[in-house]
This record gives sequence, C-alpha cells and structure tokens, in this order.
Amino acid sequence: MYKRLLCLLLGLMLCCLPALGEEELEMTNDEITRLLWEMYQTENGDIDYTVLPDDYQTPIEGKSGVYNLLLLGIDNPGSAITGRSDTMLLASLNARTGTLKLISFMRDTYVAIPHHGHNKLNAAYAYGGAELLLETLEASFGVQVDGYVAVNYQLMADLVDAIGGVELTVTKDEMKKRTDEMLSLVHIDEYQDRLPERLSGGQQQRVALARAIVIHPQVLLMDEPLSNLDAKLRIEMRSVIHDIQRQVGITTVYVTHDQEEALAISDRIAVMNKGVIQQIGTPHHIYSRPANVFVATFIGHSNLFHATLSKKDGRTELCFPSGYRLPMTTLSDECTDGQEVVVGIRPEEFSVSSEGLTCDVLNRTFLGRYSNYFLHFTDGMCVPDQPSIEFSQDLGHTQTLYQPGDHLTLRPNPDKINVFTADMEKSLLKDVIRYEQA
Repeated sequence: MYKRLLCLLLGLMLCCLPALGEEELEMTNDEITRLLWEMYQTENGDIDYTVLPDDYQTPIEGKSGVYNLLLLGIDNPGSAITGRSDTMLLASLNARTGTLKLISFMRDTYVAIPHHGHNKLNAAYAYGGAELLLETLEASFGVQVDGYVAVNYQLMADLVDAIGGVELTVTKDEMKKRTDEMLSLVHIDEYQDRLPERLSGGQQQRVALARAIVIHPQVLLMDEPLSNLDAKLRIEMRSVIHDIQRQVGITTVYVTHDQEEALAISDRIAVMNKGVIQQIGTPHHIYSRPANVFVATFIGHSNLFHATLSKKDGRTELCFPSGYRLPMTTLSDECTDGQEVVVGIRPEEFSVSSEGLTCDVLNRTFLGRYSNYFLHFTDGMCVPDQPSIEFSQDLGHTQTLYQPGDHLTLRPNPDKINVFTADMEKSLLKDVIRYEQA
C-alpha cells in the first residue's frame, strides 16, 4: 500500500514538473526516482538492493533514511511571489521502514515569521517565497524540510492541457438545457447575457454557485462563500443556498466562521477547535445543548458564572456566590454534592424577577426587535476574561426599557441554562449528545 501511495504522490509531482519551473524544485528527478526505488523492500522491512542499479547511491544517506518533502499549493497569479501558500502538506518518506506520513499545516495558524512579525502561516510564502516558509516552519515547529514542490492553483488549466486535456461528451443542446436550468435555479436567468462586470456581488455569487452544481457533483464544498458580501446579500444568499440544497439534493460541506450562517443553512453542524471536532449535531441541539464551554461561546453568546452544586434530600440546586439558589432537574447523575461548576446562561434565558441574580446595567444597545443590555455583577460571580455579560430583552413582550445605572434582578430559566465541569470541557446535563449520529 505504501508503495502505491508513494508512487501516486510522486507520480503527480513528476507530472507537474514541466509547469513548475526549475526555480521551484529543490529535488531532482533522479532523486525522486531513487526514492521510489527505495520503497522496494522485503517483507521484514529491509530494502531489497538487488532491484537497484549497480551504480545506485541513496540521496538521503546519513539522514536516518528520512526525507521530508513539502508540497505547496500556492495562489499567486503569475511568476512573482504575490500569493499565499494555502496548502502546506509535508510528506515524510522513511525508506528504511517503508512508511509515508502526511502532515498538513493549518494555514491560519499564527506564528512568528522571521523579520516580519506575527501573522498567519500562509503569509510567509507571500513575504519571502518558499525559502522564508521553510525558515518559518523550522523556527516555529522544529521541522527540517529537505525539498519542496510548489504547484500554482492558477496553472491547473495549463496542467490539464499538458496531459492532453479532459474530454467531456456533452452536446450543445444539453449544455444549453443545463445552463438554463441552473440559471433558473439560482434566479438569474434574466441576466444570462450580461457581462460579469455588470453583475452585482450577489449575482456573481449565484453564477459561481450555478457553475459548481451544473456538473451534478456528489459532494459540494464551500469555503466561506459569502464572506465578501454585505449583510443584506449574505442573508439573501443564505436562503438561496438553503433552497438549492433541498431542490438539487447535493450533500454540501460548508465552512464558515459566521454562526448565524451555520445555523441558518445546516442540517448538521460540526464545531471544531484547533482541528479537533468538539461536537456534531443539529443546529438546535448545538445551540441549546452545547457539549462544552467552547461550543457554548462559539455558537452564539453565553454568559459564564461560577457556582457549586448542592444535592440534599433528592433535591439538586445551583448555588451562586451571591447566595442565590436555583433548583435544577436537568443535571446528570454523575453530579456530586459540593462540586464546582461553570453555568452558561444565554442572554435571552434571563427574565426580570423579584429574586435571582442582581446586577447593574452598564449600557444598552437597541437592535429593533430586541434591546441588548450589558451588565455588571459583583466580583467573584462571573468567569473572568469574558468579552461581555449580556441580557437580551424582547421588546414585543415588554413596555419597560432599562437605562444605564439601573439595578436589576434576573432569574435564569433552569430548563434552558447549561452546566459544565469546572474545567469547562464537559456538559453535566442529561440530554447532551456530543457526537450525534446522522
């Protein structure tokens, strides 16, 4: 298997060589060929040198048989170093064990770039090409790269031409039929004769969506497709994408940092932190029953409070530092008396009451249907380093507006709040599912 995988990997690189230019290739064709030879080994892992040429000499002698090759996918429009390395894949070839390990560096990782301060890792290539990127990888991760191959995404059309093109058997009538169907589906059929520069941002995004689905892919991948649109167009395109998903029936993997976007479009959401999936579930479950504090604060806003548990006579209560006690019926059986916990309360889960948590209004923001209040609680009540503590008031159900300086007593809804372990890594509620099955 390793031999086949290596052959596939290196074969792809060899095919790319004519379009790369010698300046972007640190490893010669002979060295690549020799690395292929080295993968011919016996069952016990030893290299069978009988299949090698008599004059063969390993190019990686003295390096413990390991060769680190960096595969770069760059997006610069020409030969000048102006783009970024959006794909950074390290292929670690171990000739002695016959193994191939692939490691992907996350492009948005903030690192110290020599002589350029701190920035995303993929900016290193933009500042100083592959040489600076290699220096950055070594300084930040201790990784020594022996060679690299860079493929320009903008040159993929040239690569296709170099191998003789890709044949598609589609008649003109079928092309016209599919085009009309897709334009109608995204509601821009009346603009099909317009030049690209005469289309609005939203219309251009619809064209891009039509181009992606016209070939009827099994899976559609979208990476921040609405990030360059204004707020009104984003809402409009959210509805378009949601409707098309249902009409066409294409499984779509949608990457976004916009929480509202994720909730509006998705059937299921996977929340990730530093490359690790924290929770998978429906938008409603992710929002209402987050698996940990990261999910609770990443999807929507959650106010975080310190509390301890009291379990006596079959009754479980949350005891806040102010002395307020809130009966709970949704906690799991693993909770113990006196256990320290973190309580997550969303802004809309507060109600003004005669008993509860007391606070002062710092400021108010009018949001049309809602008024959002920024609050101050006494020291020791809240988990430190939160951006804000908020209360959201539905103006359709109240005539009272509070002003900065007003003193409020807020009662949390015990059926809606979330309770986490003191380290904030796990929910203590009964009905939380971390990895919901499809």
